[in-house]
Amino acid sequence: MSLIINSWDAFKYHWRVWDLSGFRGPRRQSIWYIPHKLYMIVITLLFPIYYPTCFTVESLLADNLNDFCEVIYIAMADVTLNIKFLTLFIVRQQLLELRPILKRLDARAKTEEEIGVLQDGIDSAKKCFLIILRLFYSAFVTSQLMVIFSGEARLMYPAWYPFNYKATRTKFWIAYGYQTIGFLVQCTQACSVDTYPQAYMRVLTAHIRALSLRIEAIGRKSFNCDSSEFIPLTKDEMKRNYDELVSCIKDHKTIIELFSTIQKPISGTAMAQFVCTGVAQCTIGVYMLYVGFNISIMLNMAVFFVSVTMETLILCYYGDMFCQECEQLSKAIYNCNWTVQSSEFKKALCFFLLRSQRVNVLMAGNWIPVRLPTFVMVVKSSYSIFTLLSSFK
Repeated sequence: MSLIINSWDAFKYHWRVWDLSGFRGPRRQSIWYIPHKLYMIVITLLFPIYYPTCFTVESLLADNLNDFCEVIYIAMADVTLNIKFLTLFIVRQQLLELRPILKRLDARAKTEEEIGVLQDGIDSAKKCFLIILRLFYSAFVTSQLMVIFSGEARLMYPAWYPFNYKATRTKFWIAYGYQTIGFLVQCTQACSVDTYPQAYMRVLTAHIRALSLRIEAIGRKSFNCDSSEFIPLTKDEMKRNYDELVSCIKDHKTIIELFSTIQKPISGTAMAQFVCTGVAQCTIGVYMLYVGFNISIMLNMAVFFVSVTMETLILCYYGDMFCQECEQLSKAIYNCNWTVQSSEFKKALCFFLLRSQRVNVLMAGNWIPVRLPTFVMVVKSSYSIFTLLSSFK
């Protein structure tokens, strides 16, 4: 019994978060339309606008480099998150339009091997979301340790508020409760925004791999494994093989168009991710090396450091994997049983082979390739900024 493949299932966690964030609301005629708009206004003012403002103002008011580094990486992460979230909100309809396209590609998977490849891609995309979410929530847990083991009334992270939260216990708990809820909301939203490029790239890679399997299988029924000879094909068999090749060419065109569609929204978010990772790595490094030892603060920063680094590493890894799979497609085209096919088949195959030579690379900001060498470049750049900041110590 074959499995029913649904590539859209790879993004179910993302859309759950986005729906709670107001990406898909009721229609204008619905009685819930106005309450939904009010809900959107409230959560927008509370979290995407006011929450990063607290950290940004605090970083600007810092008296020394230590205080600056303690809060700037949180401020940068929040500002970057909201830019990426706004980008996603603008293109949300385009992302929804990808669902029927993926459904058509899913229907092309017939063999157990193809279905297995697609299922692995879907499972990997969901696993990536859960890994990053656990890392972010681990940062939340370690931030609570900073509050618990502090000898004074302190928040998880230094932040500016229009009132003195240390004046009374009531004001402290208001500030602490707001920062705690805001941190959980921002962590969940950040996970959905930061992992959706990885999810799409992983699903596209799986479809490219499944396409390679379909191409390699064309005409293989005519091969005699015992004698290692090809059995002459009938005209009907040649026609069926040609039709299958044309279908594979159309599938390839659909995948490339799908890649081009997601390239636009992913480009900006990937560039923001690289910048955020670089700033977070160098500022956390400065704080951890030059500030007095505090196990709870060090643990929290270490978890945050690993989280932002893993996000970028997984993105570059999946981008590299997609490029490698595109390169393998040319080999799959050559490995099909083309020698005994019709001249019409061979002409189409040559066209397909030439078309597959172009390797599609995901670009951040339309000029930086999202591949593993780029991850190394980001780490090196972070070290350079770290050295610069250290000179001001």
